[in-house]
Amino acid sequence: MKFKTVEGTFGGMKGSVNFTPRDLSSASMDVCIDASSVNTGNAKRDVHLRKEDFFHTTAHPEICFKSTKFVKSDNGYTVIGNLKMLGTSKAVSIPFTVENKVFKGTFTIQRLDYGLGKDTRTFLVGNEVEMAIICELQ
Repeated sequence: MKFKTVEGTFGGMKGSVNFTPRDLSSASMDVCIDASSVNTGNAKRDVHLRKEDFFHTTAHPEICFKSTKFVKSDNGYTVIGNLKMLGTSKAVSIPFTVENKVFKGTFTIQRLDYGLGKDTRTFLVGNEVEMAIICELQ
């Protein structure tokens, strides 16, 4: 069997990030992305991902993250909060760094926890989805 990794991006991010390393207790993040902006470089696949069996963008137009806590870590920071997708909210931790006002973080979700592609056979589509965030802070 062949294994293929599909990469994609989302655009249309909006919200607010308040991050000052000296005062993590007042740090906050409340951001959403436009789920219909999914772009894997394959127009046919992107149309399919917008439909009911994946992102169902007509009923769930946004994917949102709201922080509950920021902590200092060995390699930077971790933001803890809730990721809401397809009407389901789950706690996630996102390790990240900030250099020259660029936020970079990576974390993994289990897509079936959110019902993402729930009718897709898991031997065709893996359950683990690695998410990378790169965002320039103003």
